[in-house]
Amino acid sequence: MSGKFFVKKNGVNVDLTTLFQPEGTNNNTYYPDLDISNTAKGDDVAYARPDNFEYKIKDANGIITDLSEYCVINPTYIDVSGIEDVATYNSMSGYIVGGSGGGGGGSGGAWDTTWLSTNRYNGAAGGVGGAGEVKWFADIDINGVNNIYISVGAKGNGGGGGDRFRGSNGWSGDGGNGNKGNDTVIYKGNTINTDKLVESVGGNGGNKGNRRSTGGSGGNAGSAGKCGGHELTHQNDNGDTTANSFTTKNWSSNYSYLPLVDDRSNFGTAGGNKGNGGTLSDGNANGGNVGGNGSPGYAVLYLKR
Repeated sequence: MSGKFFVKKNGVNVDLTTLFQPEGTNNNTYYPDLDISNTAKGDDVAYARPDNFEYKIKDANGIITDLSEYCVINPTYIDVSGIEDVATYNSMSGYIVGGSGGGGGGSGGAWDTTWLSTNRYNGAAGGVGGAGEVKWFADIDINGVNNIYISVGAKGNGGGGGDRFRGSNGWSGDGGNGNKGNDTVIYKGNTINTDKLVESVGGNGGNKGNRRSTGGSGGNAGSAGKCGGHELTHQNDNGDTTANSFTTKNWSSNYSYLPLVDDRSNFGTAGGNKGNGGTLSDGNANGGNVGGNGSPGYAVLYLKR
């Protein structure tokens, strides 16, 4: 195709053969992992594709589309902390997600054993954990950078369940607060250092279920943990254990980013489930349930030469 030109969006004419020159030889633009065939790629299989090249191609059915419709780039998915070799790349885009918080543990139930007493109360549920932040980033310059270190945010563990109380005039035990999920951070270099390229915030743990007395006092449910990054639609119902939805904003790139097939890009990691309060059964009160663990973070990178 030598001599065939198209116009990039910035108005510069580029020879198509140099655009796809292997390994970016002679500093020409190179899109790694492009799959160019005689079939356009649908949104259901594409992760990201370049912006319009404004160079048209006709398929076997005579349909004319932009060449970019035939190109997709697959991401590098990272869920374990470590070093990533980026020496052959010039820029990096994608998103990272912080770990989510664990759910709060439920408090124990209270059973009054005083003669003829009917004071018997279930414990209170803890709160669900907060989701990790989804942080998009576009076209970070890594020209001349040999390695990046990706610290994947650990999940927050759920809080313990509170002890029951069975006796006269007393209180059950509080549940335990869920633990916070850790941040996910990408550093320049091969260690954790002060040169952060991008970071996403972990979600907070759900709060404990509060203790219950044999007189009926207390027993308030724990509140949900705050989600990382504050870009969220947070659950208001304490019983909601679904992932918290995020929006992405303030980013742009030379690539059009399409949703991943499993749509993880629209959600933070799911927060840990609440621990239910201890219930009454068989002439007794039970201890509270442990809160669920959160989910670890991860990173999705689009590396470009």
